Amino acid sequence: MSAPSLAPDASPYSAPVYSAPPPAYGAPYDGTPGALYPAGGAPVYNGPTFAPITDTWTKTMRFLQEVNADETWLARGGGEHALGINTINTWATFALPFYWNPNPILITPGFQLTLWDGPEDNSVPNPPNLPGQTYGAYIDAAWNPQVTNWFGGELEISPGIYTDFQHTNSDSFRILGRGLGVLTLTPTLQFKLGIWYLDRNLVKLLPAGGVVWTPNPDARYEIFFPAPKLAHRCSTVGNHTLWAYIRGEYGGGAWTIERANFGPDDFDYNDLRFAIGIDVLPETQTGLRGYIEVGYAFDRQLVFRSNQPGTFNISDTVLVGGGLAF
Repeated sequence: MSAPSLAPDASPYSAPVYSAPPPAYGAPYDGTPGALYPAGGAPVYNGPTFAPITDTWTKTMRFLQEVNADETWLARGGGEHALGINTINTWATFALPFYWNPNPILITPGFQLTLWDGPEDNSVPNPPNLPGQTYGAYIDAAWNPQVTNWFGGELEISPGIYTDFQHTNSDSFRILGRGLGVLTLTPTLQFKLGIWYLDRNLVKLLPAGGVVWTPNPDARYEIFFPAPKLAHRCSTVGNHTLWAYIRGEYGGGAWTIERANFGPDDFDYNDLRFAIGIDVLPETQTGLRGYIEVGYAFDRQLVFRSNQPGTFNISDTVLVGGGLAF
């Protein structure tokens, strides 16, 4: 839920989406930094999420953290302004110890396949025709330094190539990133503030910030722009817990392509998303986990760098997503 990570349409960590990394070698990490006001309440529960980069699910430190795969399908619908999208992401996260800080550097190579269905508007001189598929290949590096017992950061950089491999140039190489300061006021309350760098034609940079509130072990409220998520533990099945959630996301990405009957171009796809879903998380520190969700995508648009047709509005649609990690 994300997406990547900072990669386009990454899993909802995408991602999104971002939180404390796993521990130093040899010991479990409970995800609870010291608080500015330690008497503030119950310990922080670091979950749930399903994000490709930094992962709130507690685990012992090891080199291979996890392997992930997810898929998000946006229905095409009907009409000249309809656009269907099917995005498949795979990635693996590796942890490297950092000599003076207990939190490791997380390295995540990933690959993305996006299948495009439409649009087919022939009423304009240069219709917004897209290739059948585009690709993304990236290497992400994330680190959450803990500077003091109450102040830390969330840092990430994700260089990658995003193209249809028919037209690849310097614009195909994009560097996504984020930087957040994290202030832990109490064991149940954090403030985050910083930026997300998206490197798209329409939006290069977004301010990011908000509150993460964990009032009890059965609830986690990430009131955070641009990726809010409210989650509540609702059941236990075997050795897994089920968390119901509602989330939002600024989705999309950017690619270089060869347009039929036009030539080389560079385009964004942007949308806003709302989804409800279930996270399935193991009760132990490791194990199979996953998610499934349904939602709605609106305020959708294509933005072409050539300005032909420039900005092209897309009809709203429904979405379905799911993924697994182990």
